[in-house]
Amino acid sequence: MPTELWSIPVPATAIHEGPTFSPFPGRECGISFCIDDGGALRNVRLLFENVEAYKCTYRTFLTREMVDLAYGRLVRLGETPWLAELRKAHRGGHRSELQHLMICFDDGPCYEIVCAGFRVT
Repeated sequence: MPTELWSIPVPATAIHEGPTFSPFPGRECGISFCIDDGGALRNVRLLFENVEAYKCTYRTFLTREMVDLAYGRLVRLGETPWLAELRKAHRGGHRSELQHLMICFDDGPCYEIVCAGFRVT
């Protein structure tokens, strides 16, 4: 069962710019976007740590389930087939910490990230 970890603090349609996905050194990546928070523009970045894999699905391949589960919010999907496959192949020390996260934006994209943690900056 998916667990909501964080949600966009305004309606997802109030994203002014983005989202932009960026990989960083040290197995981190981020998703940045700018929201209109009552007339004031505010930058938001989700930073994912100890990333093992990620994928991005755009509009025409989004499923109803993806949108229903993760539109405007970051969710932990639990033990998925993709996560199980990565755990099986993983040779590192933090295999048990890995989690499959997902967030979808207006008209896509939908990002899925297998990582050990995240934070909002």
